[in-house]
Amino acid sequence: MSRTWNRAKNKLREIVASSHRLAFVMRFEAYAKLYDKDNYHLIESGRETVVMSTRYFGEDAIPTERFALPDAYWACLPHGKIIGGSSVVVTSDRKMLYDLLASCDLYNANITDNGLFMLFGKPHHIGDRYFYSYLHKKGKHIEKGICLASNMSNNYYHFMFQVAAKFYYIDLVGFDKSIPLLVDEQVLSIPQMKEVIEKLNKGVRKIIPLQSRVLYEVGDLYCISDPNVVIPNRKEISYDRSHAFAFDKKALDYLRRGIMDPTTKDNVPFAKRIFLSRKDCNRRNINENELKPILDKYGFEFVYSGEMDILSQARMFNQAEYIIGPSGAAFTNLLFCSKGCQVLLFVSHHHNTTCYSSLAAPLDVDTLFLAGNGNTTKLQSRFYKINPELLEQYLQNLFGQ
Repeated sequence: MSRTWNRAKNKLREIVASSHRLAFVMRFEAYAKLYDKDNYHLIESGRETVVMSTRYFGEDAIPTERFALPDAYWACLPHGKIIGGSSVVVTSDRKMLYDLLASCDLYNANITDNGLFMLFGKPHHIGDRYFYSYLHKKGKHIEKGICLASNMSNNYYHFMFQVAAKFYYIDLVGFDKSIPLLVDEQVLSIPQMKEVIEKLNKGVRKIIPLQSRVLYEVGDLYCISDPNVVIPNRKEISYDRSHAFAFDKKALDYLRRGIMDPTTKDNVPFAKRIFLSRKDCNRRNINENELKPILDKYGFEFVYSGEMDILSQARMFNQAEYIIGPSGAAFTNLLFCSKGCQVLLFVSHHHNTTCYSSLAAPLDVDTLFLAGNGNTTKLQSRFYKINPELLEQYLQNLFGQ
């Protein structure tokens, strides 16, 4: 790298230093051992789950693998700082507590967090100290709160398994009900996500919205570990590591019960065979019109889950016996599937991302994938085609027609 480029980078550091802070990054557990063990509380250790690699149509069956989940904990930080729409937590002595960022090499993760200063798509750092964003010198003050701020919280999949799943620990620990919830404003602006928060909160706690990219100082900041391992981005999509995604079944069961409300009688019947249509989606689409006659032949009903409230989505997936569709946020609802449900997901090309197969594994839901002809340099192509003959073959094998 040229000297001119190095000088330019150093100058850039000087410029951004005037509006950003530097903080040493470490895991919550490491910080507790070194600086503040009395405010770190272990909830559960020795957690285990099962994970599964991606299996494509025509390939041999793949057995599940056991995986040890990280310890579950909660911590109370005096005068901690958080940023709306970010997973960054900064202590009063300027340590950045960010489990995933500190472990990014283990999970082959590429962290793109709104709370970090990004340079060329990567968080900018000097050694082990990262630049984090702030817009107000002192930050807006909140007396106390349980932190549910999270990077990518406006994504339904990440919201459900990294934010909503924390209610499992909130109830398990039994925090005082006077402690409010600190929730990203962008979450509360999406009706289905707001509905999830309200169902799980049950009106017990006050909800304080957090503005995106705004720094907050919290007198007593309660932080909870992620129940699940969910990697927002991986450096190489071909990297074969099944436990890039791993899910705690107890947390999944908690979400199922809390959202579906088993005490309410379900009088609305849904189809047993559904196809998750993305016909009107501009971001990612397939040759749906070409596949429709085949799906109609086998009795699949086309549904648009994005237009449904969260309870209707949950019940539809729960009643379905066969589900087909292009991968996307709708398949977050695999969470609600009944044991033995048969699922076929379309993906743009052959790759091993286990965000759906490892979600389905502890729920005993059978997932299979069908690859299209999309761009192999991207995880998901904007448009790709699924071979109609392969779909027909899959359905013939399934139903014997």
